[in-house]
Amino acid sequence: MKKNSNSKQQIWVDGRFVGYDTPTLPPTVRGVLYGAGCFETFQSYAGRFLHLDRHLQRFSDGIQWLRGDESPVPIETDLRPVLNRLLEMNGLEDTDAIIRLQASLLAERGYRDEPGTGFQLSITATQKPVSETPVRLVYSDTCVVPNRCRPAGLKLSNTLHYLQAFREAVKQNRDDALMKTVNGKIAETSVANVFWKEGYTVYTPSPSCDILPGQMRQILLEQIPEWTGCRVEEGEFGPEHLEKAEHLWVCNSLKQVQPVASLDGREYSVESPFYAQLTDVLSCYIQRSAI
Repeated sequence: MKKNSNSKQQIWVDGRFVGYDTPTLPPTVRGVLYGAGCFETFQSYAGRFLHLDRHLQRFSDGIQWLRGDESPVPIETDLRPVLNRLLEMNGLEDTDAIIRLQASLLAERGYRDEPGTGFQLSITATQKPVSETPVRLVYSDTCVVPNRCRPAGLKLSNTLHYLQAFREAVKQNRDDALMKTVNGKIAETSVANVFWKEGYTVYTPSPSCDILPGQMRQILLEQIPEWTGCRVEEGEFGPEHLEKAEHLWVCNSLKQVQPVASLDGREYSVESPFYAQLTDVLSCYIQRSAI
């Protein structure tokens, strides 16, 4: 077996710090058998966090949905001491890092719900890579899964449709894939929400397009009208709308705002006063809001 390059890292699992390679999840539980789990990924800004409460709320909602009952989800309301200690143990307390919370159901094989089903909670902290290169996209043949089939607004572990879309991009030597709904409307990439600008209007797919509405997306919805003079319109848009766009970009809690250089051969401007303004607005927001 190939040795993991993170073998010296520490992770947190159900109240204890253990080595990255320490086996912790039994192979007979639903978290392994069916991918019955959920997660949250967000950034540590040298030990500060942006809207940690929002991430924890969505994480709790995901666990509750997976358990199939209305019983309270036993998660500590303040994970800061754990997060800070984990960052320190991995030498990441003074730099940007990626935090991932993972919950995996411990119910045994089968589909019947068990009230109060337990779950394993683990937390990892890793170095955030530096990447400011504009993204090259390609349309994916793989659609997003309709919300009626699985709650699109939760970060559920079984994300094989996103994996397949990303594979399609890699095969075409691109960075990511832009996915559509089953009805052919623009949705999201395999890892990020999308926005585009035409004139003084910024557009983005609405939740009706079966997207996962990210935390950074919500911040942009709030900040763009206030600070850039542009209006924001959410809706259901076909690919033809992107033909008229001046700028196209992706966003999530780790990428923040990353310009798109091309989509299926169609090129977009990646340098403009608008991007500079958007970057400044977001930097100021993070500086005053991350705690």
